[in-house]
Amino acid sequence: MKRITSTDLTNWAPRRSCQDHLPLLIRKLIRASNVEVLKLLIPAGDNVILPGFDGSVEVATGTEYIPSGKSVWEIGSDKVIGKKANEEFNKRTNNIEDSEIADKAFVFVTPRVWTQKNDWLKKKKELGKWKDVWVIDGQVLEEWIEQQPSVGFWLAKFLEHPLGNVLALDQYWQEWSTGISNFIPSSMVVFGRENETAHLARFLNRTPNKLIIKAPTADEAVAFVAASVERMEDKLKETIFSKAVIVKSEEDFRSLVPSKSSMILIAQFEVGSIANQAVKNNHHVIIPIGNDITATKANIQLPRIRRKGFEEGLKEMGYNHEVAEAHIRNSGQSLSVLRRS
Repeated sequence: MKRITSTDLTNWAPRRSCQDHLPLLIRKLIRASNVEVLKLLIPAGDNVILPGFDGSVEVATGTEYIPSGKSVWEIGSDKVIGKKANEEFNKRTNNIEDSEIADKAFVFVTPRVWTQKNDWLKKKKELGKWKDVWVIDGQVLEEWIEQQPSVGFWLAKFLEHPLGNVLALDQYWQEWSTGISNFIPSSMVVFGRENETAHLARFLNRTPNKLIIKAPTADEAVAFVAASVERMEDKLKETIFSKAVIVKSEEDFRSLVPSKSSMILIAQFEVGSIANQAVKNNHHVIIPIGNDITATKANIQLPRIRRKGFEEGLKEMGYNHEVAEAHIRNSGQSLSVLRRS
């Protein structure tokens, strides 16, 4: 994938997708960072218009991109950066009691490069109102994204960069679950596979290792991972989706192995011994294979989805009994065939 630069972020700033997804980018970067998150509330999408701070964050120990302890975040993509920063800073500083902000850092985020940020920071810190004052502009975001490549692959779609052989797991799920004329619910993909879902959750919660998942097709094995994550509680779901990418070539896989940021690498190629090196570098590695691969023993063997799973899933998709029966018959209870119908 092409490296994401501050120029890319500046060019993204005027677009509606930036307004919708910049807060989610920050949320994903925080989730993907190796920090203990005690509180993370940064509305995105339609919720960006909600009153209050753009973000409220608390982490046990900070990083070079996240203040330690409590912080409030204001996010803007306006062309006149200083004006926007002053408006947000003054609004929050003047309308809140000093005692309520003295233990918090104020963080202003812009995707644009702000050449005057150091002068602005010096003046605001001298006021002594907040515990600290930070600016995360396009230059800082470029560095942060480089440290969290899994988030960079997610962002590439909105920057209209070629995705190449790596795709964020949540974006894969959005594409895979949307068939030609229907949307396959996660409940159908995991139906009757409760033990396997629990096995996957334990794997992701433990120290990095390698996991081989076998399904009727390798694509269904990946879809099972995505559907399982989709059904987790929101905090865990967002954390895993922020770290998980599907890698379809050895070259791209090797480029990610040295990353210091712990990732979940789903290898959709004949991975070989490089998987062991990835595990040593603190990455979880998932290897999806199809039932046609008979020589490899799987850690998780997915059972075929029973008829009841298709019935309930098709009902959730909005089909009446007659149409559902036709889909079950025509698909042979195969998710791959159903997606194409």
